[in-house]
Amino acid sequence: MALVSPELLSKHLQGSERLAKAYALLVSDREPQGLLKMANVMAMGRLKYNDHGPVHSRIVAGSALEILGCSSRRESSRRSWPTEWAT
Repeated sequence: MALVSPELLSKHLQGSERLAKAYALLVSDREPQGLLKMANVMAMGRLKYNDHGPVHSRIVAGSALEILGCSSRRESSRRSWPTEWAT
């Protein structure tokens, strides 16, 4: 089981050069960073929700990659089973 935190994304970035490059591109681009900042202003400042800015996006991205990894491992293990076992 994975601990859901901003650090979960780091685990996945270390395992994939391609993913790390895409992440670096997003982090260095002013437009997505500005959109994250405005999402946080709207959510926290105006709607009184919890964080929806950069920290939230890292948590969600890490969680999504963890789910994708679980799904991929499950799917690949199904392929090695006899067809009557796959459900």
